[in-house]
Amino acid sequence: MNFIININQVFIIAVLLTLSIGCSGGDNKSIPINLTSSSQFFDGYPDWSPNDKEIVFVSFQENNYEIYTVNIQNFKIKRLTENQATNSNPVWSPYGTKLLFEQDHGNNNFELYVMDFDGANQLRLTHNNNFDGFADWSPDGHKILYQSATDRNDATTFEIYIMNLDGSNQLNITNNDFYDGFAKWSPDGSKILYQSNRNGSIHLYSSNVDGTEQKQITEGFSNNQSGQWSPDGSSIAFKSDRNGSVEIFTVDTDGENLKQLTQLGSYSDSPKWSPKGNNIAFISGSGVTDNATFEIYSVDVRDNKIRQLTNNKYYDSNPIWSPDGSKIAFQSSTGDNVDLYMLNFYEK
Repeated sequence: MNFIININQVFIIAVLLTLSIGCSGGDNKSIPINLTSSSQFFDGYPDWSPNDKEIVFVSFQENNYEIYTVNIQNFKIKRLTENQATNSNPVWSPYGTKLLFEQDHGNNNFELYVMDFDGANQLRLTHNNNFDGFADWSPDGHKILYQSATDRNDATTFEIYIMNLDGSNQLNITNNDFYDGFAKWSPDGSKILYQSNRNGSIHLYSSNVDGTEQKQITEGFSNNQSGQWSPDGSSIAFKSDRNGSVEIFTVDTDGENLKQLTQLGSYSDSPKWSPKGNNIAFISGSGVTDNATFEIYSVDVRDNKIRQLTNNKYYDSNPIWSPDGSKIAFQSSTGDNVDLYMLNFYEK
């Protein structure tokens, strides 16, 4: 399986019909608001600022993939990067003062950068000919977790690294001949969650921040991916094909108490915990083909009640929660471009 995604293939999502977004299911009656309706290009990969005022995203507004922010109240858009390289995957620091992002130096050689919240003081953190990306901040904002391809021609050799905020002291915390990636800090900063194919299938693992005490969490012959810590660090949400279709599950951090939350019989992905930990937003749809359609859903982990939050014929993806859990932002294909949307979420 190739885990290095061609960003141009991901970014350019074109459809020929007019978007018709609505909501159905349960009592969540919010109609999504288009945050980037003035843009005629790709706007996606959102991340919500900790102060709840802005969303950072990637846009092709100036004939290049650059990093922007949009104010969720007045929809004012501000450009943060300006160069000739592809910039992607912006992530806010825990206190909203910094942004991590990736920059393509050609031939899938993505490097990690950090900048101030307003685009100032851009600093390159990694310097090699491999892929460095999918970064995550430590809860205190002092360390950065990321994955790097030890051989950019072989996607099975990704390793996980930790480095300081200035790029110094890069430490490889996994060291094997397999794929280790998509790592996430635990909420208390003491553990790391990641996925690996070291035992054949893709499973979830955890370790200390220095790479010691690596433990396999999920078992069996299925593929288990997209792991996300619950806000209190006691549970993990993830997607798995263990029962046929790809569904959303939770499991305790010690591998016990496995629960299947969805039974939609389709392809479900991108689980994201609400800040209170009572609900998980995710996408589900027809599959990962060129003509796939996905909708935004939520599931209540207390009673497995599922609510469909969008209802249209297009591709809704990358849901993220506002810091207070009252809203969800996502991207959606709209005509011949992709826009950012925001909807209210009424949590019980």
